[in-house]
Amino acid sequence: MRSRLFAFSFFLCAAPLLAQQSGSSAAGRIEYTSEGSPALIQFHAHLHDGSGPIDGTIKFDGTVGGNAVSTTATVDCLIVSGNQAFMSGLITDSTDPLLIGSRQYLSVEDNGQGKNSPPDRYTFILVTAADCSVSILPSQDVPSGHVHVKASTAPF
Repeated sequence: MRSRLFAFSFFLCAAPLLAQQSGSSAAGRIEYTSEGSPALIQFHAHLHDGSGPIDGTIKFDGTVGGNAVSTTATVDCLIVSGNQAFMSGLITDSTDPLLIGSRQYLSVEDNGQGKNSPPDRYTFILVTAADCSVSILPSQDVPSGHVHVKASTAPF
């Protein structure tokens, strides 16, 4: 009886945690140089229950055409396939008001951690008509930072 009670209690406590872990996600930080200045992309996107609502943001801080630009896009499209994630969203906040309402695109590839792992990769497009269903492959090595991609079938 005691073991059944323990098992039931464990399940009761673990169920909310397991529910939070469902769905695909991508998150990370990419630091690089653009136009001779430091640039930063920070992102997180989560597809709830594998097919439910998507939440997340893509934040960019860098130089464009010699001007410092910061943007925040609200992710509305996310596809995760294996170790790659493709995401896009509308820019909702920017230091350049002309960018608000434009679509932003990011694809990332998580190649693991450790000195023997190949570098993570990414492709970032500040303004594009493409959404994540286009699946533009990550083409540049992440010089500094990290990328984490979790497919909905992956444990925790």
